Amino acid sequence: MSSPKAISGYLSPQKVVPGARGPVRAERSSSTAGSSESSDKTLVPPKCHPRTRENLRSLISEWRKGLSKHRAHSVWWLLGPPGTGKSAIASTAVAEARRDKQPCAAYFFGHSSSNHPLDVIPSLSDQLRKQIPAYDHLVEERLSVDRSILRKIIHTQFRELIAEPLQSLHSQTPFSHPIVIILDGIDQCPENNNQRDFVRLLDNHCGSQTKMNVPLLWIVISRPEWHLKQMLDYGGIRNKCDRYHVVNDEEETLQQDVYTVIEDGFEDIKRKFSDVVPKDWPSKAYIRKLTESSTPLFSVAVSALQFIGSEERHDPVVGLETYLDFVCMASDSTASIAAPLRSFQATDSLYITMLKGVPNEHLSNLMNILCLRASYTGGNLSACLEANILHLDQSSFYAALDEMHSILRIPPPDQATEKGMIFYHSSFLDFLKDPERSGKFASEFKDSYSEVALTTLQWYDILLTSDINNASRLEWRPETDTEFLFDGIRNVVSEVAWSVCCQTTGDGAQKVLETLSHFDSQRLERFVENERRLIPFLNWLHENDSHEGVLRPRSAGLRSRLLFWRATRSSPVSFPLRVERCKIVEHVSISSEGKISSKPKHSADFRIGSRTNGCYVRIQHDLPAYPASKESLVGFISVLQERVLGSEERYKALLQKTGAEAQQILDILDAVLSSPLNVVSDAVRPRIVKTLSRLSTSSRRYPRQLILQGIETENSELGRGGYGVVFKGTYKGNQICVKTGKSPGSDKKRNETMVKVFLREAVLWSHLIHPNVLPLYGIFQPNNQSAIGLVSPWMANGNMSDFLNQSPNTPRMPLIHDVLAGLKYLHQHHVVHGDLKGLNILIDGGGTAYLADFGLSTLIQIDPIGTASTQPGGKGTYRWMAPELLEENSKRPDFHSDIYSISSVMLEAFTGKIPFHGLTEVILFRRLSDPSQYKPDRPDETAAPELTDGIWRIMQDCWIKDPAERLKVGQIIERLAGLGFSPSPRATTASRSKVPTRTGTIYDSDIMFVKDTLGILKPDHPTNALRV
Repeated sequence: MSSPKAISGYLSPQKVVPGARGPVRAERSSSTAGSSESSDKTLVPPKCHPRTRENLRSLISEWRKGLSKHRAHSVWWLLGPPGTGKSAIASTAVAEARRDKQPCAAYFFGHSSSNHPLDVIPSLSDQLRKQIPAYDHLVEERLSVDRSILRKIIHTQFRELIAEPLQSLHSQTPFSHPIVIILDGIDQCPENNNQRDFVRLLDNHCGSQTKMNVPLLWIVISRPEWHLKQMLDYGGIRNKCDRYHVVNDEEETLQQDVYTVIEDGFEDIKRKFSDVVPKDWPSKAYIRKLTESSTPLFSVAVSALQFIGSEERHDPVVGLETYLDFVCMASDSTASIAAPLRSFQATDSLYITMLKGVPNEHLSNLMNILCLRASYTGGNLSACLEANILHLDQSSFYAALDEMHSILRIPPPDQATEKGMIFYHSSFLDFLKDPERSGKFASEFKDSYSEVALTTLQWYDILLTSDINNASRLEWRPETDTEFLFDGIRNVVSEVAWSVCCQTTGDGAQKVLETLSHFDSQRLERFVENERRLIPFLNWLHENDSHEGVLRPRSAGLRSRLLFWRATRSSPVSFPLRVERCKIVEHVSISSEGKISSKPKHSADFRIGSRTNGCYVRIQHDLPAYPASKESLVGFISVLQERVLGSEERYKALLQKTGAEAQQILDILDAVLSSPLNVVSDAVRPRIVKTLSRLSTSSRRYPRQLILQGIETENSELGRGGYGVVFKGTYKGNQICVKTGKSPGSDKKRNETMVKVFLREAVLWSHLIHPNVLPLYGIFQPNNQSAIGLVSPWMANGNMSDFLNQSPNTPRMPLIHDVLAGLKYLHQHHVVHGDLKGLNILIDGGGTAYLADFGLSTLIQIDPIGTASTQPGGKGTYRWMAPELLEENSKRPDFHSDIYSISSVMLEAFTGKIPFHGLTEVILFRRLSDPSQYKPDRPDETAAPELTDGIWRIMQDCWIKDPAERLKVGQIIERLAGLGFSPSPRATTASRSKVPTRTGTIYDSDIMFVKDTLGILKPDHPTNALRV
């Protein structure tokens, strides 16, 4: 939420008359969308209450006027959490600057229908043109010559439309006031890369301001998103801007401001309900309680006043008492509760109160409305359209929403064909999806998926089988032409129907299956424009349709049948597959003329054809399947060793497998490694893991046992590295971390490299099981995307570097013991980490450390075919890197280089700072190239009080120049124990018990398929045989 919503009497939104003109508006009609001079469809965010935020407003005013001694830079960056009134501050700053006759332009992200990055600079320029006539003339001349400026990147737009024209004017007649540009809600600009582009623009402008000689000031306002904070903390902009955090206001001042808003809000409510409200209502004690429960979020106060002053209830006294009963918790609530937590609880309690006010006969309709609105990602779902899709008439639709006006923007009936319902706060959906927060309402919301699925499938069947344009099918018939409604139904249903089915479980799923069993799949191809939309649905179908009665391919039309099988075989499904338990399949060949020919084939000849003409597969499901015995699995391991691990030629042939064969081999290898029968010896396991890893990388597939369903991720990035972007999410009620391997905007070659790295990392990581190694939950693949995500538990305390900065009094030896234990496990299993550093060590809520990030890790020494070659992804990070890895033509990381790095990690743990923290990169490289100075210096005792002489000697022995002379992990642990530092048992929050089980049943038919595949590989020449 970027700003509190307006309530008459204390927050006043202003509608601005459109005034765009000239070449800018002629070229891009949306050029001023979201700006301070926007179209009449866009509201400027409300300004601050005149008696609130006075200190902050004064600071901004003095800063822009140059009266403040604190203005050391030309950028003022205001940070604050959602709901703290940041947009109101921005709107007030615009009004005050213009009141002072100071040129000012502003863009409010999140308050426009555009939000397009290329609209920002033209919008700012358009506003300045109205304030500076001479500037207007210069810009118009430039655009008359080259109108394509409006379609160029923002850096070019800024130079052409703002920087150079202002520089030209200022050089002739200096401006009497600096020009102010305000960017509000930059975190809501689409795509993090676009946000970074604007930060780089600021960086470049600030860096060249003296040369440009343009008195230009920037005020940037955003949430403290991770990627923006990273640029502010470590990017080039960090020393070029003044920063202010909203939460750094005096607590008493902030609370007084909220009190003022609430007090004036009650005065407005009293005027509106003067016939039922006593003159002395409410008491000061009630206002204080409401203030305490709302601070520091103005949005909570606004929501509370909307709830209390609801016209539907027409009794604010009861509304206030109801709110305080559920929100203020108790009259003796302690002030020690953290403000964000208190506000979170207050908002949840408010949501629960409103939902409890919904009559039982309307609750189901309400949940269906919310579910459809949340499931449809398009922006054209009007209220009338949504009601008709759900078979609700106008009266039922509005009755269901009667109690929700405080948190939903609901259009009146006369605008229902044009406008749809809007959530004021996205937190409401998060609340509904979380059973711990919303209780029974989460269950009600979950059940609504099946109701919406049934309704949309009914429409879908109508779309497939009859003429839909029949007004009698509509429950809410608008006075205007109904044709546009039917077009909308087609669009919404085609996007939502299949995805909503995938969210159903239990009895709801069975109801959906019953409906689908009567579905006319023969005409399915008429309406499926993108076959990949069906893939998640068909995977869900495999998991839930135990009787295989849905979308019967043999009774359907030819194209429907082929479409069904093609979709099921082009995306992973749960293991073990029913279609893979069978020994008989049938090839169906389609000629260009559409003729069919088929004949039975052995399972080893199973292939998948092209998307148009070629071979497709129809599976028979009527054969029994028998679980494989331990003896059968042992025999399979024997075949693997004899026919693959003992032959270089066969091993290479195996790595050339693709498609369904590669997938089947990957699945069975992973299942055998995960089998509770424990049939793989410690000597053979690393070889099979490496075979699994290489086949996964070469075939660009992964074991389907790793796939997780039901992952929900947040939109904003938490971090970004060389081969991944990190998001926070939830899985089965647990907080998780998702690292995806595809970066928006990256080129195809780089994305392919990312996918390969992620596949190798996922396979290797999935078989690392230790209390101090971060567990891999599985793989998440977003719908209709080629990216994959690695899912692991959420670490509440972040990485070791941040943790020690935030908790400097934390004992260091327990963390070091955790890290050493995890590294010892890796080395015992022939795994080199390759990139040990504080950022790759994560800390859970209990303070336990975990080794993480295995993108550069590799298996060494024991190669599948007996050689020692490896394929790691890189050499690590140079401040922690062993000196031999810095040399030209250096070798790959190995156990010895890990030892060097772990000693640097110990130094980082003791000091809380990165190795060589006082040196710049240039000086550091010079030092590292000096054989006598490659090791870090010992820190002062005050900087590392736990670092004893004995521990320092151990670390020195890990930094020995000759890798062969360095200690081993076990020796480090033993020597620490000799000094009296022995590890003690520690509880962990990332238990392997939370990791989804991957030990599905292995069938004899699966073993037979892979053994047959391995058996038909080209035989070796005798001279090529290798010893295992």
